[in-house]
Amino acid sequence: MSITNPSVVTPGKPGEAFQQTLTATGGTGNYTWSIVSGTLPTGLQLSSSGVISGTSTQTKPSIVTVQATGSSGMTQTKQVVVDVVPHGQREVVWQASGLNAANVPSIVADNAGTETMPIWYVMQMFASYGIKSTWNGHTWNSTTSSSVSANANPGTEKFGIYVNGNLVQNANGVAAVDPNSKKNTMFMAKNKDA
Repeated sequence: MSITNPSVVTPGKPGEAFQQTLTATGGTGNYTWSIVSGTLPTGLQLSSSGVISGTSTQTKPSIVTVQATGSSGMTQTKQVVVDVVPHGQREVVWQASGLNAANVPSIVADNAGTETMPIWYVMQMFASYGIKSTWNGHTWNSTTSSSVSANANPGTEKFGIYVNGNLVQNANGVAAVDPNSKKNTMFMAKNKDA
């Protein structure tokens, strides 16, 4: 038996109505769903039939472990990030001693819809979880206790993103004014559909 929904559920922006059904395969009969650890964002609930629904105004990620129980009593659990992402922010999810998530400020750099995240905020968020990272103007390197393999096809963009010294992705960047500090900083570009 396995839970087949993605590990990240994004209900949209604060104040928007939301509904998504969790799915599982491999068991028998109908599944009964429950949350075995964590809590959903305020305003959202999980029904016993596996529907997450409601309207939330919470603006930070919640990490919950959901459980599906088949009619034979077989169970399966999965850790899921449920995140209501505020306007002007971008969700960052990573695996290090469990599933982790945070929202960081973002800007839209051009009319083509390329969204960017300020590297400094992401580095601070990583640091709060004990992940060390450095930026030298061209390379962003993070160090974790988790094993991370190099990406055989990291892309050809200008800036390298490394984890434990392994290149995992190349990305474009743009220097822009940070909306909070009003100082220039480097923003790493990421397509909105990715």
